[in-house]
Order: sequence, then structure tokens, then C-alpha cells
Amino acid sequence: MSLLNAPIFLVTTDGHFGRHGLTVSEICSVSLSPPTLLFCINRDNRSYEAF
Repeated sequence: MSLLNAPIFLVTTDGHFGRHGLTVSEICSVSLSPPTLLFCINRDNRSYEAF
């Protein structure tokens, strides 16, 4: 996780609502074991329900 340094990240999911993806400009590491990341999605985003 210490190597995360990109200005924009692509976040994807393949769940109950099908495949969805979005770009986020901020992301942070929550834990190393298990590897967990935190990002926030606006409720008005069309992919909000999928995530």
C-alpha cells in the first residue's frame, strides 16, 4: 500500500448489480492485513448503488 502514488484510481466491482467502475481522485490505505482501501462516493453518482 505504501506504493500507491497515482493521481487517479479506477475502482471496479462485479456484484449483484453487475459490473461497474468509476474513477476516484483520493484513496487511502486503512489496513495492511487484510489489504483494505477507503474511498468515498457521492450518493448522486450513478454507480453508488452498485458499490
